[in-house]
Amino acid sequence: MLRAFGGPFAPPARQALRGASRLSDAVRRNPVLVAAVAATLFASALALRFLLTPYLPPTGFPFLTFFPAVLVTALLAGLWAGLAVSAASALAAWWYFIPPNDAFLPVSGPDQIALWFFALILAVDCLVIHGMHLAVERARTAERHAGELAQQLSQRLSELERTRDDLEAALATRSRMMASVGHDLRQPLQTLRLSLQLAATEPLSPRQSASLQRAERNCMALAQAFDVLVASSALGAPNFRPSIDAFELGALMDQVAEEFQAFAAEADVTLSVMPTAARVSSDQQLVLGILRNLVGNAIKYAPGGRVALRAVPVASGRVRIEIEDDGAGIPLDRQAEIFDEFVRLSPGNASGIGLGLALVKRSAELLGTRVELRSAPGEGACFWFELPRA
Repeated sequence: MLRAFGGPFAPPARQALRGASRLSDAVRRNPVLVAAVAATLFASALALRFLLTPYLPPTGFPFLTFFPAVLVTALLAGLWAGLAVSAASALAAWWYFIPPNDAFLPVSGPDQIALWFFALILAVDCLVIHGMHLAVERARTAERHAGELAQQLSQRLSELERTRDDLEAALATRSRMMASVGHDLRQPLQTLRLSLQLAATEPLSPRQSASLQRAERNCMALAQAFDVLVASSALGAPNFRPSIDAFELGALMDQVAEEFQAFAAEADVTLSVMPTAARVSSDQQLVLGILRNLVGNAIKYAPGGRVALRAVPVASGRVRIEIEDDGAGIPLDRQAEIFDEFVRLSPGNASGIGLGLALVKRSAELLGTRVELRSAPGEGACFWFELPRA
């Protein structure tokens, strides 16, 4: 109701209504005040009616002076006080202001009709005002409940913010710890790999050579697993932001091909790289991680086949990087699933923990792109993503 008052008089009107509402609450809580307000207003209305008698017509509606008293009583003191003043006003009007010769006629004469109409209107007014009081009380109750809910929600939000801060701190600590552990473990693994490669240059029996190759493969798989775990921890940190810079895409692709050449040869896979002079603007380390995972998976799941790595210019000033193989392919109903964490298509035939493609998806999202897939069983697979040209 307060919102209905607009314009320059809105603040005073709202203040007046709030003041009247507080006064009404104070009066209705005290029965003595209720009786005093009702008696005072009725007496004032009756005195005013006597003062105005010479100026009012003897017939028609000689009772209008009682209406303000009834309305104010109902507003301040409540329903029952308003009805009491209504009844007293009707009796006073009937006793003092209706001519005696017509007073006892049931409905004849204009004054009797005016009297009954007057009493009815007063009662209806009291009921309407009572309904207004009830609506105001319900609004106040709803407002109190809303305030309590808002306070509870604010407390809950504060708790959630503290929990979020604690989780972010824990994630940051985990990321630092994983980076430290990865660095400390990667060094001895690299040393072990170099030692195994050096030992492979010595004359060995076929049995020793096979054992040495198995040890080197296991060492390489362990190093890749540590790389995946460290990358997963870093990409999951809440404060991680890509470092965007321009770089030669061809040099990065050649680096990946060189890293996986031995792995491809061992799997009898032909790994080819299409030369390109494209320069892109992106995070070089994230792109390197995406290429490593996709090329490694392609070699892993296409033994005895071929893997092609190429960059193709496309519209809108972007470059599409494709990794294609002629392996067994991926069923259509599993193509979305393979980007989830800890999902592997062939858990019995391939190494890994199923985090590679999940990291690829997360890295692509951080770079503002996405990895697409085209594949069918028996027709190989082609993964690609696009980067902006520098």
